[in-house]
Parts: sequence; C-alpha cells; structure tokens
Amino acid sequence: MDNNVKLLKIRSILFALLLIAMVMIPVASAGAEEAKRVFPENDTAGYVPVDVISIDPSIRDATPYDMFLILSPEGKENQLNDLDLAIDFLYPGDPQKDVLKAELRGKMKDIWDKYPVVFETKPGGIGYPTYGGSIVTVKFASPLQNIRLTDEENDVIKKSSSIMNEGYTRKKQNESPYAPNVSPDSQGVRPTAPQPASIPAVIAIYALGCYSAGYAVIKMKRDRHEQSRE
Repeated sequence: MDNNVKLLKIRSILFALLLIAMVMIPVASAGAEEAKRVFPENDTAGYVPVDVISIDPSIRDATPYDMFLILSPEGKENQLNDLDLAIDFLYPGDPQKDVLKAELRGKMKDIWDKYPVVFETKPGGIGYPTYGGSIVTVKFASPLQNIRLTDEENDVIKKSSSIMNEGYTRKKQNESPYAPNVSPDSQGVRPTAPQPASIPAVIAIYALGCYSAGYAVIKMKRDRHEQSRE
C-alpha cells in the first residue's frame, strides 16, 4: 500500500512539472514581445547612429534609373571603370570596343553634368530611424521643376547597365559551370538556416520526456509489485 502511495506521489509531481513547463511557453513569449514594444521611439540602448538617405521624389519622377543620378563622385568613377571592364570581357577581339567605351562614357558623363544633384545633411532624432545619426536628402541642384530625362538618355543608362550585368553574369558562369543564369541584381534563393528551439520549448520537451520516462518506470514497478503479491 505504501509503495502505491509513493508511486502516485511521484506521478503527480511529474505531471505538475509538465503543466508548469507548458504554462511557461506563452508567458515567456508574451514577455519577449512586450519588451520589444516598450518605447521603441526613445529606446536607443544597443543601437549605433545611422545615416539615413532620403531621395527627393523629383529624382524618382525624372527617370526609372534614379540610382544612376545620385552616385557620388567615387561611385561614378567606379561605374565607368566597371563598364570598361565589362566591354573588354564581352568583346575581347572587337576592334570597335574602344569606340563603344568612349561613346558610352561620354554620354554618361553628359547626363551627370546635365542633371547634377546635391546632398543636404541634417541631424536626425535620438530614436528610430537614425538613433542620433543624420538624414541625408538627395535632390536636384537645379531649381527647375518637372525635370525629365529624354528617351535617348534613358537608353544610354539602360544600355550601359545591361552591358555591365551581362559581363558580370558571364564572368560568373565562366568561373563556375554550374552557376545559375541570373542577374546580379536578383535576390536569388537562399537556403534558410534551421532556427534553434527557444528555452521554454526545450523545457517543455524535457519535462514531457521526464514525464513519459517516469510513467514507464512507475508502471514497471507497479507490475512487479502486483506479480510479487500473486
């Protein structure tokens, strides 16, 4: 009789442990979610200053290739160098490749000179999105309104961009014969790493395992006790 009472107590304790672990999961999750929502506009702990770039809508309206217009001087030079490298790679034996380089380089520079942009920097707030950093606004230097690039100018940007993309893609294919035929601007498909289980979930799984193992031990002891009585 005493053994049955002890076994019943052990079983009750294991079952209580399982219930406690299951209750901890929603409580811990709610606590984590609540912590993320506490004064996000003022909570700067753990954040470093961020410089936010804002593009004036007039630039976006001027051309579908607005990123071409807002390049820094260094970015423009890199763009021209990348174009030269792409043409050399795609047309290594073409006697007209230098002519193509000069033509596209000249037209690209003309576009930058015709539509100059300026960068205005203002201090940001202490919270989101700058956390004490700066807000850099890019806009046209000209006070003129409704600026629009011509079809020819847009075609020049599109052609130079296509040459650089094709050169990049074909170079990657030559480096690896199994590389997919995708544009470098494409996000592609990346494998998702498995996420580790949260601590409350681990506790629940551990408690469930203890409960199952404990229940099996209790059943074995009870069967032995009944057999000894017989």
